[in-house]
Amino acid sequence: MKVNLPINLLFLVLFIFSSNNLFSQTKIKLYNSTPSCDLNKKDVIEETELDLRFFEIENPEMWYYPSEHKKEENNAILVIPGGGYQFLSFTNEGTNVAKWLNSIGIDAFVLKHRLPYNYNGSCKQKVAIEDAQKALEIIKKDSEKFKIKKIIYVSGLGVSNSTTLGYFISKLKAENLIRNSGLDYTIFRASYIVGPDDPLTQNLDKQIRNGQLIIPGSGKYRLQPISIDDVCKIILIASINKKLSNKTIDLVGPKTISFENYVKKFNKSRSQIKKISLEQALHAALNNPQKALYGVDDLSIMVGDFVSDHKKLEKLTGL
Repeated sequence: MKVNLPINLLFLVLFIFSSNNLFSQTKIKLYNSTPSCDLNKKDVIEETELDLRFFEIENPEMWYYPSEHKKEENNAILVIPGGGYQFLSFTNEGTNVAKWLNSIGIDAFVLKHRLPYNYNGSCKQKVAIEDAQKALEIIKKDSEKFKIKKIIYVSGLGVSNSTTLGYFISKLKAENLIRNSGLDYTIFRASYIVGPDDPLTQNLDKQIRNGQLIIPGSGKYRLQPISIDDVCKIILIASINKKLSNKTIDLVGPKTISFENYVKKFNKSRSQIKKISLEQALHAALNNPQKALYGVDDLSIMVGDFVSDHKKLEKLTGL
């Protein structure tokens, strides 16, 4: 049977387990009392034609989507939407993913977690990881009922024990949380995952509509993009293939390309391309983050020039 994979499937954490439709409610609160670091936040939502985005979270929770097509016992997945920790792309990377999973007989939980961008100090590093940990605790609390099998986590290429970038530190903490969970796991450290709705594509499309594409710095730093179709296939392989058990694997495409050449290939409308200094791009990111084309973490990841060997991934998955 051919499965149409959602092009915007950007999984951050997947918990794979057997589900007997134990949750009847649509929304599951993570906390019965006020969570740590709470500063009287309210839901701040931006709704567009294609996406529902949360920029601030009042009540961290999981949204449950049961499948009407499942068998007596079937897999279920907890989906954590992305957004660079500045917002949650809740439709593109959450509910749309849940609907696709439902269509192939899999229950889905979508995590609505707090955003580090809205916090300072130690809380900035803490809130998203704390919410993910709480979601795991809720699921593990009834682990015999859920029969949890495995965790699949999509981290970031460049994460290491020596990292100093806040975004990578958060991902490293999540990796260690998963390694210490006592469950089977596969951790993927992903390069840029690309498709029609990925954040980089949306960013460049927006720049083209504004008439000019901006390249921070020299543009010589490299990407190793991998298609979202391949990512979906690899995640499904990891859920059943024992060769990927308890491994940390770089999730990269077979070819590297400089950011400058990537932008040129993307620019089919032949819009003007302009280079600006990294200092200018960083100044915009720090002083006007809502309007900046590239965030601080975006710039740090890009100039980090993170690449890897695709052959290990190919050997393990055949892709």
